[in-house]
Amino acid sequence: MTVSWAAAPENGAVIDTYTVTAEQGGAAVASSTVSGSQLSVPMTVGNSATDYSFRVVARNKAGSSAASEPSNPKRAFGAPGAVPAVRADPLDNAVQLAFEPAAGNGATPTYQYQVNGGAFQPLAADKVVRSGVPNNGNYTIGVRAVNSMDGETFEGPVTNSNPVAPYGKPFPASINPVTVTTSVRFDVGSVANNGRTVVGLEYQASDGQSGSLSAGGGSVSVGNGYDQSVSITVTTVDDLGQRTAVGASGRTAPAKYMVVMNGSKSPGTCEWPTNGTSASDTRANCAAGGGQFVEEGTRVQLQCVTNGAAYTIYDGSSGASTGTTSTVWYKAINNLWIRPSDGPVDSGVPPC
Repeated sequence: MTVSWAAAPENGAVIDTYTVTAEQGGAAVASSTVSGSQLSVPMTVGNSATDYSFRVVARNKAGSSAASEPSNPKRAFGAPGAVPAVRADPLDNAVQLAFEPAAGNGATPTYQYQVNGGAFQPLAADKVVRSGVPNNGNYTIGVRAVNSMDGETFEGPVTNSNPVAPYGKPFPASINPVTVTTSVRFDVGSVANNGRTVVGLEYQASDGQSGSLSAGGGSVSVGNGYDQSVSITVTTVDDLGQRTAVGASGRTAPAKYMVVMNGSKSPGTCEWPTNGTSASDTRANCAAGGGQFVEEGTRVQLQCVTNGAAYTIYDGSSGASTGTTSTVWYKAINNLWIRPSDGPVDSGVPPC
């Protein structure tokens, strides 16, 4: 390092020499003598974590001056050593570093890192790299020690870590419930990797179903009737066995009904074993055809509507034929077939 000073008063005689002494811990460790015309000198001292101070003595033909007051403390330091034993462990969108301290060479170094040979960044005290290392990538982290003091900076050599691939828990699947009359179809979306490979999706449904889907997703139908609340749980599994579960629920369609109202001349109607008969809905015809007679005012739950055998339509108040026919049949919840009556029918009965 270079030591400089102001000229001493001559006091009647020219200054012949200046002697600069370096002290450490109160003891002299080095000195250098220069001519009286020189007001600075480079001093060679060992790098050390202990500060140095400097005193200057002027000399002319009359003798030597008293030593000056000590200079401000000054540290001698150079570039730090290599960082030993750098290890990188994966975190979620981050990397945990571990290493031994580098030789300080006269200073206490700080540390910097680079990702895959990129620009250096300051390393946090917890040694976690949080920038530039997203999941689903492979990285090598370079670490170097840096000494900075008194306006000077020295950088040590770079030590590279082992390759590292950050990862987190698998992402949850997306689930979209779609009501399909007497069931709910749960559409399960594909799941992207989160640093580890998704090996599959496992599901458990409220109706007792269980099974698996690929990482690309799929569909699962749950429920077997109207007005049912159903649910499903889908668990994403990766190649480390990590699991992330998510649930969804839905409800099957409301039940559809018709009210039997055939009029005073032909009260009630028949639920037939098939929709292939043209016989009228009298109680006697119903019994002969193996059907089940339904009394006037009964509310019948329906499954679906379709076309079947043509039948004559009768006027409910007179009992006479209207001269028209119909082929519309409803399938009741008990799997028997019933014709429309003059009573109300819920809208939206699905086709059979």
